[in-house]
Amino acid sequence: MISAIISSRHGIAVAVTSERNVSKRSAGVGQAAREELRLLESIRAGDRQAFEQLYRLYHPRLTRFLMNLVRRPQLVEEVLNDTLMVVWERADSFNGASKLSTWIFGIGYRKAMKALRRQQDPLDDPEADRMTYGELKRYIGVLQASGYHVVPYMVQLQRKVAFPFVTLIMTLLAVPFAVTTGRSGAIYGVGAGIVLALVYWTMLSIFGAIGAGGWISPVLAAWAPNIFFGAAAAYLLLTVRT
Repeated sequence: MISAIISSRHGIAVAVTSERNVSKRSAGVGQAAREELRLLESIRAGDRQAFEQLYRLYHPRLTRFLMNLVRRPQLVEEVLNDTLMVVWERADSFNGASKLSTWIFGIGYRKAMKALRRQQDPLDDPEADRMTYGELKRYIGVLQASGYHVVPYMVQLQRKVAFPFVTLIMTLLAVPFAVTTGRSGAIYGVGAGIVLALVYWTMLSIFGAIGAGGWISPVLAAWAPNIFFGAAAAYLLLTVRT
């Protein structure tokens, strides 16, 4: 009987403690919301310090939200600044019908969609090919920190190292053809070169797709065509009859 009473009292105490914790969290959330509204009122009056405080409050949250939408760090910063500039310029338009955070995130969403429409291909980043090795490596680091799938970019990164060797490999591959055909086989050599180039680019695309899908490592996906053609060049050089 006593143990049942103790157990019952313990259950009541746990429930009361839980309710108190919930109340504290609710009070904390309410206090934070009131503080944000106070900052907005100051922003309406042109208080730059209040705007800076609100900017610091929303910068990390908006960054995560916008990264999920646009997936480009450079574009995220642009959209974030545009969003908070609207808050600064149109603070009077907030009517209190929703939470302040809902209003700000709604502005961010509309700005993000507008920014994506300005891009020719918002989901497949064409800028990776134009980035330097260091820029792409830093870009991958940012995406990894945000929890995004970066394997296709890793393949692109390894290609930037592997691709310059194509010239050397193709030169070594051309030597056996030049030796065997001589001057009379110039047309044949041109045709063979075109075929080899097409085969190389086809292999590059195939292995790139396989690597981007995670079937093989990014290093192997980028270097596989070079390995194949390099091995072919070595075999032909060793077996060619001079």
